[in-house]
Amino acid sequence: LNRTYASTIEAFATAVDALTEALPTVLAEAMAAKVAIVASRVGGIPEMVNDGQNGCLVEPADLDGLVQACLHLLSHPEQRGALGTEGWEIADQKFNIERQVDRLEELYMGQLHSYGK
Repeated sequence: LNRTYASTIEAFATAVDALTEALPTVLAEAMAAKVAIVASRVGGIPEMVNDGQNGCLVEPADLDGLVQACLHLLSHPEQRGALGTEGWEIADQKFNIERQVDRLEELYMGQLHSYGK
C-alpha cells in the first residue's frame, strides 16, 4: 500500500455512492468507529448523515462531488476528526444496544397491552 492509499483507508470507512439505499449498516458502523462519512443523498442516508455535522452528502450519481468531498476531508484532518466524533455521538444516541433493547421492549409491551384490552 502506498501512503496516500493508506491515509484514505484511515480517513473513511466508506464512500457510499448509491442511487437507492434504505439505511446502510456500514454508515452506522463508520459512525461507531468515529470515521467521517461521504455518501450520496438518497433513501435513508440523510436520516443518518447530517451534511457538515457528521459527514458530507453529495447528490446521487455525482462522482465528481463524491471525489471532491473525499479529497477535501483527506486534506482537512481536523474537520474529518470532528465529523467522526459527532458521528459517534449520533450513533451512540440512535443505535446504542441498550436503547435499542428498551425501544423493542416498549414496542412489544405496547402490543401486548393493546391485545389485552
